[in-house]
Amino acid sequence: MGSLSVPWKQLLLTALETNAHLKYSSFFQLATVRPNGKPANRTVVFRGFQEGSDKIQINTDSRSHKIEDIKHCPFGEF
Repeated sequence: MGSLSVPWKQLLLTALETNAHLKYSSFFQLATVRPNGKPANRTVVFRGFQEGSDKIQINTDSRSHKIEDIKHCPFGEF
């Protein structure tokens, strides 16, 4: 999975491994800002890291509002 260059990455990997028996352990909430300025919070599924990086991968339908929200304001929290 590449180097562990950020302190939270190992914590996340350990938590995922510890809780692998829970089918919902890879779900997390992604908070973004909609084009109208209002917050949006939704559940997404952790799919791993982009190879050689600390960038988290999630999959979503291209018609999802998340796509437009992130294009409008590329900042978020999970």
